[in-house]
Amino acid sequence: MSMSADPVLLVAWHTGALMEGDLASALMCDANDIRVLLDVLDGEAGRGASPLPFSLPPRARVGAAISYALHDRAGLSLASAADVVAKSMKICDSILATLDFFPSAKRLFTERAGKRDWRDERDPLVLFAPHASEELPVPAIDEYIDVIDGRRIVWRKPRRDAYELACELHRLSDATMRQNTPELQQELLAILGRLREPADHTAEWIGIVDDRGFRPRPDRFADFTPFLRRGVELSGDASRFTEACRTRISVNVSLAARSMKRRLLGLPVNDPLELSAPRQRSEEPMPCT
Repeated sequence: MSMSADPVLLVAWHTGALMEGDLASALMCDANDIRVLLDVLDGEAGRGASPLPFSLPPRARVGAAISYALHDRAGLSLASAADVVAKSMKICDSILATLDFFPSAKRLFTERAGKRDWRDERDPLVLFAPHASEELPVPAIDEYIDVIDGRRIVWRKPRRDAYELACELHRLSDATMRQNTPELQQELLAILGRLREPADHTAEWIGIVDDRGFRPRPDRFADFTPFLRRGVELSGDASRFTEACRTRISVNVSLAARSMKRRLLGLPVNDPLELSAPRQRSEEPMPCT
């Protein structure tokens, strides 16, 4: 499925030619918050207010969404949240794989991704259709950053590769448009069913936030481990976790990134809980999954 957004806005997104006000509106924050985030994420300290568009690489755009979500929902300071992301760019690359989906045999989700032709982008997961306006999680692709006791940072993502799932969905969608057979329909429905199934997550403790900012684990991203190195299990008996940790705040950083992108593309974003109750930050102990 091709992207349905305004081509002018798509070009602005992919080139990173965004105004300070655009970013502030997309993240629903103050312009000064944007400057604090970009001073860390974009390496241009002291940028200050500017009437000219930024030229932000893909990682910085996604990093701004992740950082502000960690600040807004997990209570980290803006600078600390941006420091977590700036020192963990592999998370941005992982989210970009499905956020800016380009079907390709080569998985180059780095700064060079910004040089791709925006017209080649596809939306097999229907994340950027006008009607897909609710901020709903997609279990098969969504990634999380957990903030445990306000200081320990854990990255969680589905064990099954989300990009491969998107590629398979793109292939089947195109195939059914050319030849809509019962076999292809059955295969497509099976893939669509996987999108809402609870995902089996891998988890990795990537570092600690303290007064000096984010202190990453030296060997983070070497592999994924189902535990924290201080005896706190991320799976198993929830009562053991409750005894070991006071709080865990889980932030869906994939959802934060696509909500930002939808707003920058001029698409609606609606909180499905907005009419029933105001969103509140929860700091209750949660069982790890």
